[in-house]
Amino acid sequence: MDEALDPDFDVNVAALLAALGLDLSELDLVLDLRAPAYEPLHGLVGVVQAALSASSTMTNARSLVVMAASFPDSLAHLKTSLELLPRNDWLFYRTLAAALPNGARRPAFGDYAVAAVAFPKGDMRFMCGAPNVRYATTSGWLVARRKRLKGETNQAYPGLCKLITGASAYHGATYSAGSGYISDCEHGRVSRGNATTWKWVATNHHITVVLDDLARLPAP
Repeated sequence: MDEALDPDFDVNVAALLAALGLDLSELDLVLDLRAPAYEPLHGLVGVVQAALSASSTMTNARSLVVMAASFPDSLAHLKTSLELLPRNDWLFYRTLAAALPNGARRPAFGDYAVAAVAFPKGDMRFMCGAPNVRYATTSGWLVARRKRLKGETNQAYPGLCKLITGASAYHGATYSAGSGYISDCEHGRVSRGNATTWKWVATNHHITVVLDDLARLPAP
């Protein structure tokens, strides 16, 4: 945002494009908010809207994406085995889209899916986080999680999947490949997997939910 709000933003971009021998119509622009403070929400929307309206580059670039993250960088603060975390990045985008004046360009939506902006620090060979299943809904993420027991590898996942499928926000086994895998794991029809498996499950389902959300967004 500091670059986007620079009064010389358009001049700086024009100079970069000239050095690269490119036209503005060949520019794909991503405004990455990373993990902003979402409260007050309308304050954040106002700042982003001001940046968009003040820049001819934002208006005329080939494509424009506004992206942000809101998944926490740690789940250690969760108190219960199943909690709903807010999808503040999606709430922000919906609010921004609704606030844009008629005729204004609506940027595309981008997020960091079910991951935080930064990777955890430390030697990944020795980092064994608590097993968890992340499941996107329109309003948030369901997170089923429990403490890893000594000597345990992936034994917790069927029980965690049962917590997800038992929630009213569960979309059903046929909604996405990830949603189906959760159901199958609960009933022992697929492998309990590893951390990579469950990142795929969560990301696959998340993308499906986002596409559904975007399809339901009122036309600009």
